[in-house]
Amino acid sequence: MIVLSIQNAPPKLRGYLTRYFWQISAGIYVGNFSAKVRENVWQRVCDLAWGETRAVMVYSANTEQGFRIDILHDTWQPVDYDGMQLMLKPFEPNIQMHQVAEEYVVLDLETTGFDPKTDKIIEIGALLVKNGTIVQEHDLIIKETISREIEELTGITQLDADGGIPIKDALSKMSYIINGRDVIGYNIQTFDYLFIL
Repeated sequence: MIVLSIQNAPPKLRGYLTRYFWQISAGIYVGNFSAKVRENVWQRVCDLAWGETRAVMVYSANTEQGFRIDILHDTWQPVDYDGMQLMLKPFEPNIQMHQVAEEYVVLDLETTGFDPKTDKIIEIGALLVKNGTIVQEHDLIIKETISREIEELTGITQLDADGGIPIKDALSKMSYIINGRDVIGYNIQTFDYLFIL
């Protein structure tokens, strides 16, 4: 058995197909004829197709799956995988383009842990970017008690923290730097913002 699905077929091609197939639904044709005739029909489909015509022919074959697929003008393509015919869907990257603001702030925090209810901010880093150029860099160390483990993880020592500024002053300075600008950063909504709020 042979099944042909065709979209946007020109009238001449539709007329030709009625010689060999029964049309069982719009654009769906079913037939049963020899491999030689099938090859000739497919060649004719390819010759008569134009513009937006798309065609898929599935037919019985002596394969592991029991059928083969021919495709014309479709984004999906059959590929041979170890003797089996699989359909390769084209890669469509999920890229979302956003217009980049002329000015924005890149923000990053270091903290004593992951829980915004119990852990504390120990460093705020920020870059002010204008038209793709960094125009200000800010590195604010916060006066806080730091464990040995956090010292090793972040590189911020207790001596650094002892010379830091109070968190209230650091947040006030960051508010002035941000001043209504867009803020970007890695995991900023699920981590950094939770500590700042």
